[in-house]
Amino acid sequence: MDQPLNMPLPDLAAGRPEPGGACVVCAGLQGSEQRYVASVLNRRTTPERVAESLTGSLGFCGHHTAALRHALEDSARFRAAAGMAAGWLARMVADTRVYGERLNEILFRSRDACPACLHRRRLEGRLLARVLRGAPASRRQLTNHLDGQLCLNHLHAMTPHLLSAGLPPVAGQAFKRAADRLRRQYPLWDMDGCAHPPAPPAALATQRMALAASIGLSCHVPRTDLARLRQEAPARACVVCDAVLAARDQWRTRLARTIELGYPLRLAAPSCPCHVVGCLLDGSAAAGHAAWSRFLQADNRPAKTDGGSEAAPAPPPRQRKGASWHLERPDAADREGRPDRYLAALGASCPACGADDVARMRAVLRYIAEYRAPADGDPPLCMKHFAEAYILESRGTLREDLAQRRMATLQAQAEQWPVRAFGRFS
Repeated sequence: MDQPLNMPLPDLAAGRPEPGGACVVCAGLQGSEQRYVASVLNRRTTPERVAESLTGSLGFCGHHTAALRHALEDSARFRAAAGMAAGWLARMVADTRVYGERLNEILFRSRDACPACLHRRRLEGRLLARVLRGAPASRRQLTNHLDGQLCLNHLHAMTPHLLSAGLPPVAGQAFKRAADRLRRQYPLWDMDGCAHPPAPPAALATQRMALAASIGLSCHVPRTDLARLRQEAPARACVVCDAVLAARDQWRTRLARTIELGYPLRLAAPSCPCHVVGCLLDGSAAAGHAAWSRFLQADNRPAKTDGGSEAAPAPPPRQRKGASWHLERPDAADREGRPDRYLAALGASCPACGADDVARMRAVLRYIAEYRAPADGDPPLCMKHFAEAYILESRGTLREDLAQRRMATLQAQAEQWPVRAFGRFS
């Protein structure tokens, strides 16, 4: 790999754009995948360190499985690290009395864990912090400073950085200003629907990339090549990923049907940055305009975390609950100490994300209900969805058999297809 590990970050202070221009953080993240590959293949990075990141995350997300396959799958260094990680996981599964606590920690955190995403988030944090270097302390000047450099997605993510830097929390004001400017520039469809919606504005066809950039081009847009990657995958790949991909196709059809029939757009139009940008870049003009309208009319402004003058309400009594994939509700002390963990996600009620979640959970529960150890061969699950099945399986004997079979398959696949063996296909 001819790219060095410590590649310099772009100079964000040079050539600051006008309000509504390109996002300097998105521009700096364009080479994040190449940076991750360079760090993995760098001689100063030991295979044990790479194996530890694979073990702790159970592999890559769907986006990075597709993006990194050609760069890493033929690497002997990465293949050795993947084999080492598979051996460590097999040892944990075989001796749960010793490694049970560590194994449970890995399984419960694996859904959103990805070593390449972690590398990207660290780079994103450095870029966001660099935007604040030399930032004015005046609220009005700071609002103009942020509005001129960041997309809506990164304006939403800027609040905890402002608080940690001791600057006024003006990210919400800058977000509102940028969104209002876009609403005035491009007419929006009514969310309540109408029998004959007006045609999308002509500017949408020629300025799709500019509209997507105003939301954030660094989003992981749902890839259209995951179905082909699934077909090229070893063995039977993952039945849960197949269900999620099918649900995405059904959602696209439902969105087109909702627009055609004039139903309320909030029933199917996406609201998260990734799906909105995906509709703008890959969907029809009507789907792109529906997603754009839904995103700008949703209340996505960052939550205020500085507390204000009013005292925070007392937290409800904490009750002991069973294991769950969801984050616990923070109490007042946690909310004050780590405000960035509890900001509402941008587009948290996205119908497209909800369709993925429902399809995934249904497929996992169906697989558990139909699993019969003596009749089944290699479990057709990726490592991410194996973790969910292992947690939800209540029959101890079948759970142990499922884990042993999946670890044996992982060790065999890691020698030939290291990225896809630790990859997700949805």
